[in-house]
Amino acid sequence: MLIVAAFYIITNFVVIGVVDQVTLSSSSAPLTVAASNVLSFSPTLSIIGGLVLTVGALASILGADESGSIGTSRLAFAMSLDGLLPKAFSRLQRSYRTPYVCVIVLCATAFVASITDSLSALINSSVFLLSFAYLATCVSAFLMERRHANNRRMRTQVVVIPILGVVFSLFLMSQVNWQQILTSAVLFAIGVPIYRFFAPKKEQSELKNAFLSRDAILERAYHQGEIFLANVVRHIKWRYYKAKKMQRAWKTDGEQ
Repeated sequence: MLIVAAFYIITNFVVIGVVDQVTLSSSSAPLTVAASNVLSFSPTLSIIGGLVLTVGALASILGADESGSIGTSRLAFAMSLDGLLPKAFSRLQRSYRTPYVCVIVLCATAFVASITDSLSALINSSVFLLSFAYLATCVSAFLMERRHANNRRMRTQVVVIPILGVVFSLFLMSQVNWQQILTSAVLFAIGVPIYRFFAPKKEQSELKNAFLSRDAILERAYHQGEIFLANVVRHIKWRYYKAKKMQRAWKTDGEQ
């Protein structure tokens, strides 16, 4: 988190330092403008630098959107197993074992949202909804504190940190205009009946146990080890196990 935070702070510091406020406030691609300004001594390098940063920004956005969609679909899948979302969300695709219903619903929702309002409005609505979720989490921490009333260290953490979280959450929510707050409230209201009427309200114990069983976890870990650099690391680990005469936790069907 410190590395990511430092990267973003330095990037914004450089952009603010090399681009004047008037240009920056009206620009839709500040990184491209910043690169052009830094390399302004050479028209050719200025064009190339701006193009490289534009392509890099697009790749970063695509990667962030993909990871967000896939990660959120797994969150919805886990919530379905816990009985907090409709049972259909726990359906897995046969070949790749991905929660395809979650992916379809989330991508369709994101597409509809993207064509109904501007990007800045969507970001503001997202900030409001996320801040509301953080606010609810911080408030719930006070209720959880009652279970650990005898733990003084726990009491300090559960009082101080959530209070700061509540303050910052309320501050972020106050920065959103009323129109976007209303839009967010409508979206939130749509989600309530989905939870209230369609969620099974109980854990799907059979699916959850199958997904979280030792064999299932080891199998997923094994197949993840076949991906790119993880494959190299896995073989190094296996050689270490062999040298130490340790038994591997998972083997394929063809291995003895």
